[in-house]
Amino acid sequence: MQSWNLIYPEAWQVELRRETAGDPAPDQVLVAMTRSLVSPGTELTCYRGVFDPGTNWAAWVQYPFYPGYSSAGRVVAVGSEVTGFKVGDRVSSAMAHQQYYCLPASAVESIPDEISDEEAVWLSLLKVTQNVVRKCEVRLGDTVVVIGLGPVGQLVAQLARLSGAGQVIGIDPLGYRCEAARRCGTTATLALEVARAEGPLRDLTGGELADIVFDATGAADVFATACTLARDYGRIGLVGDSPTPSQQRLGPGVVSRYLSILGAHGNMTAPGDSPFYPWTEKRVNEISRLLIRQRRLELDGLITHRISPDEAPELYRQLECRGVESIGVILDWERLN
Repeated sequence: MQSWNLIYPEAWQVELRRETAGDPAPDQVLVAMTRSLVSPGTELTCYRGVFDPGTNWAAWVQYPFYPGYSSAGRVVAVGSEVTGFKVGDRVSSAMAHQQYYCLPASAVESIPDEISDEEAVWLSLLKVTQNVVRKCEVRLGDTVVVIGLGPVGQLVAQLARLSGAGQVIGIDPLGYRCEAARRCGTTATLALEVARAEGPLRDLTGGELADIVFDATGAADVFATACTLARDYGRIGLVGDSPTPSQQRLGPGVVSRYLSILGAHGNMTAPGDSPFYPWTEKRVNEISRLLIRQRRLELDGLITHRISPDEAPELYRQLECRGVESIGVILDWERLN
């Protein structure tokens, strides 16, 4: 079987390439992708290929590289040992942007009837954002700041609000992203560069600043400023991992104002049930599906593009030069001939 796959042959190159998809092994399922979600921060970092030695980016991104990690599809074949899935079942996975693919049955999850494929593609990002919101311990009434209102920042803001934050303030220089955040429940936004945000944030908070500041950008120069936006004893949640940490620096007062710096990643889930840390990947995904079914997350309002995968290479180039207004980009694999 032939599959159209999105690929970076080298840094700064992207194409849709026809490749062979094999038959499933005994413990695998063969899936036809129906939708996938572009994660622009991660995928453009991989596209550029600029990483400090020794970072997880340098170890992970090897060209040719297959971007993407949020998809939905339907099972078209099952291996001889697979019992939990059958042909026609709808499944989600962390697979790259590929028309057909094989994965172990343990690496895919069923999509409930109440959730569309377009909603299911957000599960991978919801796992990342649940992890950081949970680790930073958002409490009832907290003032939360989210820097960077791309897909990850938008979800962090929504989850912080659902966790009981009193104020959720988004910061992004792009006005359309701030507008989307307000439509999706953020209590206030600042459409400006984060370096100019301290004064306006003091005005919004009566001079108190933020209990928690989430940096959802991964930009090396944002971290120091993020530290200045937190109150004494505040917490800084890093959900964007900088590819060039050698260029990051601590902001003033990290020690003298007793700030906590907390990092979280999508893989930060428990390997098995434990009363000390019960957040397994299965449980985290169950919570995300519950919130989607209950319509407590606004996902449709974050989607700015629904395109065919053959339009993706040009869109990636436009995303890189900010030639297009985007938040959530859905690749519709059913549009391919």
